[in-house]
Amino acid sequence: MGSEEKKGIQTQYIYVENTSISTIDNKEEEKEEKSLGNVSVMMLHQMNFHQKFKPKDDDIILASIPKSGTTKCLNSLVFSILNRNNLHDHNSCRLISTHIPYASFPDSIKHYSKSRIVYLSRNPLDVIVTNNKEGFSSMEECVDMFCKGESVFGPFWDHVLGFWKASLEKRDKVLFLKYEEMKEDNIGQAKRVAEFVGIPFSKEEEKNGIIEQVLLMNKLKEDDHDHEVGDWMNHLTPSMVKCVNNIMKEKLCGTGLSFKMS
Repeated sequence: MGSEEKKGIQTQYIYVENTSISTIDNKEEEKEEKSLGNVSVMMLHQMNFHQKFKPKDDDIILASIPKSGTTKCLNSLVFSILNRNNLHDHNSCRLISTHIPYASFPDSIKHYSKSRIVYLSRNPLDVIVTNNKEGFSSMEECVDMFCKGESVFGPFWDHVLGFWKASLEKRDKVLFLKYEEMKEDNIGQAKRVAEFVGIPFSKEEEKNGIIEQVLLMNKLKEDDHDHEVGDWMNHLTPSMVKCVNNIMKEKLCGTGLSFKMS
């Protein structure tokens, strides 16, 4: 568990993708995790999430599939919105960051608490490239694993569709964002997020340029080669793109969800 302090306001971060929900410095659980395969690690994450995490009504859960820009984009944006100009007291507010699929969330979050979920999706082609840059495997292996749905947190399409469908059914509970739209229209998307978390920008704030100040406090406006939109065009072959396009077309058909694939 960690915390970040800004202008006297403290917003608590909990990273539930770690083995332990209550602490990220549990050596025994880290040792146990290292001895497990990817599927077992995922099961361990889910078990700890269900057993140890107790949601609060003012929790804001920031979810994504890995390498979707959550840390450098979404987390910093929400933190800046909550703590802007010291106008809002969110001392008890917790930002919970996780990669766990929506289907694996405990009922206490999905049905009983008033906590809200902000999900950040990203073009799968760029997700594949970013994974490869982190040294996971060769590009060919990354594409092959993606198309087979082999991932610690489940297939990409299952992950995004879980939150997508929840956002359609529970619009006041789940907000579905796209990384590319956040980069293209950072002001508009920042306003969406602020509205969703319950502290929309006032007319006066907009007039005084507070939204722009918020954006400057986070990574949304910065150039980041590892999170560049469309970077997949510099790394993937036409056959790789075709493989991913075909599987995504099949999996997303009829759902209303789409990504700019080419």
